[in-house]
Parts: sequence; C-alpha cells; structure tokens
Amino acid sequence: MALNRKYPVLVLIIVLSFGVFLNVLSNDFFSDDKIELIENQWIKDISFIPKIFLTHSWGYVSASTSPHYHPMKFLVQMAQYRLFGTDPLGYHLTNVIVHVTASLMVFFIAASLFRQIFDEDKIVFPAAAALLFAAHPIHTEPVAWVSGMSELFMSFFYLLSFLVYINASGQKQGRFLISSILFFVSALFKETAVALLPLYLIYDYSLGKGLFARGSEGAPSGRILFSRYTPFVAAALAYLSLRTYAIKGFIPGTGHAGFTPYQIIINVFPLLSEYLEMLVLPVRLNFLHVFHPVLSFFDGRTLVALAVNTLFVVSVFVAGKKAKGLLLALLWIIIPLFPVLYFPAFTGESVFAERYLYLPSVGFVSAGAMLFRDAYHRKLLGRMTSLVLFPGFAFVIFLCALQTVERNYVWKNDFTVWSDTVKKSPDSSQAYNNLGIAFEDRGQLDQAIICFRKALRLNPYNARAHNNLGNLFYKKGLLDDALSEYGIALALDPGYRDARDNLSVVSSMKEAVTSYKK
Repeated sequence: MALNRKYPVLVLIIVLSFGVFLNVLSNDFFSDDKIELIENQWIKDISFIPKIFLTHSWGYVSASTSPHYHPMKFLVQMAQYRLFGTDPLGYHLTNVIVHVTASLMVFFIAASLFRQIFDEDKIVFPAAAALLFAAHPIHTEPVAWVSGMSELFMSFFYLLSFLVYINASGQKQGRFLISSILFFVSALFKETAVALLPLYLIYDYSLGKGLFARGSEGAPSGRILFSRYTPFVAAALAYLSLRTYAIKGFIPGTGHAGFTPYQIIINVFPLLSEYLEMLVLPVRLNFLHVFHPVLSFFDGRTLVALAVNTLFVVSVFVAGKKAKGLLLALLWIIIPLFPVLYFPAFTGESVFAERYLYLPSVGFVSAGAMLFRDAYHRKLLGRMTSLVLFPGFAFVIFLCALQTVERNYVWKNDFTVWSDTVKKSPDSSQAYNNLGIAFEDRGQLDQAIICFRKALRLNPYNARAHNNLGNLFYKKGLLDDALSEYGIALALDPGYRDARDNLSVVSSMKEAVTSYKK
C-alpha cells in the first residue's frame, strides 16, 4: 500500500478524530481527576517511582488494599504534571492525541487484516473502520474524562503490540519480542490487557499461522513456537507477579457481596447485552448506569438479554466456519469485556461503564467494515449498491460525530456531568451526592442540601452524603445537626477519616461555645 495512497486517508482520520473532541480542550477536571492530579503526591516526586510499581494504585490515598494496579498511568501523570501543572488543557490534549493515534492504529490493523484475509489492498474499507472508531460516541467518556487515560493508553499500546504481531514474519522473530514488550506496557496501564492474550492466538487461527500453520511443510518448529509465544507468556507472568505483590493478592475484593454463583452467572447476560446495545446504538450515554441485578433466570430482562447473547454467539460460530476474519472481529468485542462482567469485583451503584467499550469497539468497527465490504462485493442492492452503501456509511459517521461533539459538552465540569447523570439515573444516591458537592462548590448551599437529602432518601446508608450534609449544617452554624450527621457517617463507616476529623473539630467548637456562654 503506497504512502501517497494512504496519505489523504490518514489526514482525514486525524482531522476527524481530533475534530470531534476539539471542544473537550476547554473542559475542567472532573471527579477523580482532582484527587489523582492535585492531591496526589506520587506524581510530584520521582522518589515515589518504586512505590508506584510496588503498591496498589490508591496507595497515595489509603493504605487499605485495592484491586487497582495502573503504575504506568502515574509515570505519564508525573510527566504531565511537570509540563502542565494543574491546567486541565494539557491533560485533555493528551487524551485527544492518544485517541487520534489509536484511530490511526485501527486503520493500519484493519488494512493489514484486509490484505492478509481478503488478499486485497483497497483502503476504503479499513478507512471506514478507522473513521467510525474515530467518531463513535461511546468514546466520549474515556477521552473527555482525564482519568480515562488508563483506558486510552492501555488500548493504544495493545493496538500497537497487535499491529507489530500481525506484521511479524517467521524470519523476523525479534518482532514478537517487541510485541510482547508493548503488551506488557499495555497491562501496566490497565489489567484488562492480560485478558487480551487469546486474541493473538485467534488471529493465528484465523490466518493459519503459528500454532495453526496448515500442512506439514507449514507446521511451525518448536523453536518458532517458543520464540512466538513464550515472550507473551513471560510478559503476562511478570505483570501478574508485580500486580499480586502490589495489591497483596490475586483476585479483586468483592464489592457486591451476598450473591450466589447462580445469580452471578445470570447477571452476565444483561450486562453483556447492555454493552452490545451501547456499541450498536449509543443513544443513552450516561456516566453512571445504576446496577439493578436480576435474581432469577425467568426475569424478563434475563430472557431478553439471553436472546441477544444467543444471537451473538451464533454469529461467532457461523463466522468461525465461514469467515475467519469476522470471527476475529466478533471475539475482539467480547474478550476485553470478560473481566468487567464479574460484577462482584466492583463497588458502588455502578457496574456498567461506557469507557470499558473503548477497546471492544475496535472489533465492532472492524466487523462493520467487513460486512460493508461483503455487501459491496456481493452487490446486495444491485446497481444501487455503491450509491447507497457509501453515502449511507458516511451518514452514519456524520451522525456519530455530531453526537460525540454534543456529548462532550456534558463533560464540561462536575456540575454539568452530575446534572446530566441525575436526569438519566434518578435512582442514584451517588449521583445526587456528587451533584450536591457541585452545588456547594458553586455556593448554592440550599440546593446542595436538597441533593444530599435526596441522596439519603435513596440510600440512608450513604456515609458520604451524611458527612457532606453535616458540612453544610456546620457552615450554616447548625452545630447540633452537623454533629448528628457526622456521628451517623462514622457509625456507618468507622474508617471514614473525614467524618472522624469533622466530628472532633465541631465537638471541640461546640464545647468552646458552651463554655464561653457559661
């Protein structure tokens, strides 16, 4: 594929992927951004680098264990902090640039796959995959949210690793080592990358390479197999060893405890169905999707989800027999989602998160491009095929771009995100609590009190909302009411340091006032 043929396409991908996220550059920090960047001492001194690699990723906040281990994120943030300080612009620009490069990786991967699978060098179909990826609205959360950088960097390095892998020949075994190193770096950004190991084997199966080389003459030698796969196994073991040491264990803690294995299994169906729905119809985008578990196989939601999942599985089996390239694309959708389908590992109201679809969307857009190609070559619409397919696909990308730009405005700041969230998740105690904080930051204390009380009506056990309500009572001089809320918060969460400190300060103040009056 000559560079002069690709150049206009590459420019178009860059312009679209950057353009649809141009309006996030003026956005503020949101939620965890302030804790991770402004209050994080680890990124302000290189002496913390050993601790970054040997401690779980919330170690700068609390000594208690956490299942998160994203050390490379802190190294990037360390560099960002030195370059941008606390200016959100630089951090948002970094996310947008990584998305641009990921979109280019999607094009190069799709072009290589189309060349190897279909033996054609046309760039229109790989370009369609990359452009759809560049504009897809499901990407607003990881790109517009500074803290979404882990998902972006993990995906970029995995895509780069995969690109090197599929373009490595038998005579250039060193490329497999390079690919495994990139895979290791990807895992250090986010543990999801480890679950992607099977995709290398699925690619080899689809193309009849490596372990699946066809024919006696093409059968790989032990040396080739060793050089091809061993670096990836070693990289995965090295990562898992580091992570196990850092988080003091292997399996994440249980946030949603009390569910039987049967209930855990049946909840996989509606979760997976919702992820698939969001890829195809990203029209109900929301930062916090409240998790309402199903408790019976015969729940209506379970049956509908089972039908959707069955259709997807049948598509995978059909592709496995007739279209190996499509098999790879469909499995690329599902495999990255396996880790996030185990809902007991999550805490809080939300289990489903749109940012988890960033990497699976590569499989989705690749499958779309393959079906687009098949419809074109089969002339499914007769003479009208070209006149309908190409403008139709362009119109879909245009609609995606419009929705992405519109959704980016929701990510302007804490207030805009949480205002949007309570409209779409009115049963979320967490959303109302955080909207109350946003109102408090704007000086609208009465509105904040309304939000905190709404949060507590939805969940009386929300210790954060009790503490926040106590803070507002304290600001209004209602010391007895403040002490009551702090006491409830501490009773609900004995390890809640802020509530304990607030209770101590206000108690001392009340004693001083009482003593003065006497």
